[in-house]
Amino acid sequence: MVRRITYAYQGENIEVLLPNGVSFAFHAAVKPNYVRRTKRVKANPEASKIDKKTYYKALALQIREYMRVNNLSQKECAQALGLSSARVSQILTLL
Repeated sequence: MVRRITYAYQGENIEVLLPNGVSFAFHAAVKPNYVRRTKRVKANPEASKIDKKTYYKALALQIREYMRVNNLSQKECAQALGLSSARVSQILTLL
């Protein structure tokens, strides 16, 4: 599915790298979920929900771009990625 997702908070860019080497970047104004202090700060319990949401939106954008670049239908894309057509459709509804 996805090899790596990186976020450069200075430029507010998210980059997604697929296992086949294709990468896709987009702009997202997401604030880091940490506070710069001298002592440790406990993680925000809501942070994991935000991270999952960002992850799945990035995945949806990558799948859409993969379909566009390779001129694939949802069914063909699902087969290429080893997913069910229903799962690809479910992910794409996040956009």
